[in-house]
Amino acid sequence: MSSFERKQQMLTRRGIIFSAAMTIPFGALLSRLYVLQVVAGQEYRRLSDKNRISLRLTFPQRGHIYDQDGKILADNFKAFRLVIVPERAQDTKEVLTRVATLIDLPLSAQESAIKKVAKLPGFTAVPVKDFLTFPEVARLQVNLPDLPGVDVDEIQARKYPNNDLAAHLLGYMGPITKKQLEKSTDPLLKQPDFRIGRKGAESFFDDKLRGHAGSDHIEVNARGREVRIISQIPAKSGEDLHLSLVTSIQKAAAEKLGSKRGAVVVMDVENGAVLALTSTPSFNPNDFVYGLNNANWSKLLDNPDKPLLNRCCQGLYAPGSTFKMLVALAGLEEGLITPKESFDCTGKMAFGGRDFHCWEEDGHGDTNMHNAIAKSCDIYFYELGLRLGVDKMKHYANLFGLGEKTGVFLPESKGVIPSREWKRHALGKRWQKGENLITAIGQGFVLTTPIQLAVMSARLATGKKVIPTLTMPTSQPQFEDMPFKEGNLKIIQDAMSAVVNKSYGTAYGSRLSRTEIAGKTGTSQVVSRRHDKDTLLADILEQERTNALFVGYAPAVKPRFAVCVMLENAGSGSKAAAPVGRDSLLAALKWQRSKHKEI
Repeated sequence: MSSFERKQQMLTRRGIIFSAAMTIPFGALLSRLYVLQVVAGQEYRRLSDKNRISLRLTFPQRGHIYDQDGKILADNFKAFRLVIVPERAQDTKEVLTRVATLIDLPLSAQESAIKKVAKLPGFTAVPVKDFLTFPEVARLQVNLPDLPGVDVDEIQARKYPNNDLAAHLLGYMGPITKKQLEKSTDPLLKQPDFRIGRKGAESFFDDKLRGHAGSDHIEVNARGREVRIISQIPAKSGEDLHLSLVTSIQKAAAEKLGSKRGAVVVMDVENGAVLALTSTPSFNPNDFVYGLNNANWSKLLDNPDKPLLNRCCQGLYAPGSTFKMLVALAGLEEGLITPKESFDCTGKMAFGGRDFHCWEEDGHGDTNMHNAIAKSCDIYFYELGLRLGVDKMKHYANLFGLGEKTGVFLPESKGVIPSREWKRHALGKRWQKGENLITAIGQGFVLTTPIQLAVMSARLATGKKVIPTLTMPTSQPQFEDMPFKEGNLKIIQDAMSAVVNKSYGTAYGSRLSRTEIAGKTGTSQVVSRRHDKDTLLADILEQERTNALFVGYAPAVKPRFAVCVMLENAGSGSKAAAPVGRDSLLAALKWQRSKHKEI
């Protein structure tokens, strides 16, 4: 065979191999083209025309909020609203004028809707009026043929079954702010009049409660009208939230406070769960559901009783005599005093050229630590405060959570536990020795929140670093032991028990017959002016009346619940605050017994 024939044969062989190799990919390509153009051609032609496919978001159901017993605190309900689709209406202004003859639709609402129309695509349903009444829905439905572009839409809205109960904890819903809108990438938030959590748990857990939008791919005609739904992705409902609150305890505390300005915090000392967080006066979050006008919003803001203030976490108050247990414990821990050592209380003490008075004008006589706490002797703690100094008192106060935010999800005030450095930095002045006396009885610069004092009570009750939570713990927390010498805390606990259960205790009138309570009353001045002890509360100007406080826990042996009560300008802690604390603890004990019966 000639070389030419060999080359020819080689080329022919290579051509056959190459052709065979190319048959498979070309076959696959031709097959894919057939599928794209013939089998799915119509569907892809429709999807390729972006002007003919509309994406419509579907709203998720917002998660519910429950107390720890499963009772609902925040629910949803269905309502109706009026919407208008501009491209169908043609003349939006003229159609809205006709609507106004059928339902209550002020000119301002019409103008607001027209402004929204100008900013949105013509096929978007623009909200005009929310929460239509059934008569309004009926009139609109009957007249829809004569109202082009108008429709009645079903919406979901928030409902708070207990009205103002726990409003500061739950918060409320409201429209998204411009700043939030700029930061968010969630398409839900870009929908007209979409509402989010604005305060409290509604705000903090908004991402969890809100859920995720679904979507409908809709085929529309050239003018944007809906033809049919091509595909759907269902919305994902928001997650439910379970708070640590117990409705029955919260109600009991609120009823005892009544119309007074005050706060009650009840805690479970075993897991830190806050069972009641009551601040009065309160507000009704349902009012925000329907939208507050400027006048009603101003009434809330300008109310001198400050109903929007969460006194439990943001209110700052001198703890008064409820601070004394920490000073006594500090003295024991530092070895500066023994339980049996006593001071002679004559009713006043001279120091630095002035007299420092005891609340008991005639004095308590020879007083040791136990009696000083039980009878709330100021002179004893003036003397002990001088021995300790402010920096040691601050150290022990911080151990009990005073002057520090507790870490709950609500906005909190930090408070003030003064020190020499604090005064130098904050006020540019040196600390004076006489200020140790006032600090030792929980006044002067000392400021705390009721929730901090409840934490203090829980730590005094257990000897553990109890940390509060407003949501249900997923497991039993293991709190650290407080760093105290053996027996010292027991001395304080016995004295707190005597406060309530011994006839010489300041809260003896608030004892319980079946269960012993341990506690401490406090009466803190809000002005420097002193009033005679026989002066009737009604004869003192309200703004000059003392704040009343009570902290405590129950049972006195093997404690389970801790409480703090603070009442603004209410008089003495023993008369005003202690009964509220007793009844709040009693509500917690009853709840505990009912839970055991269920088991």
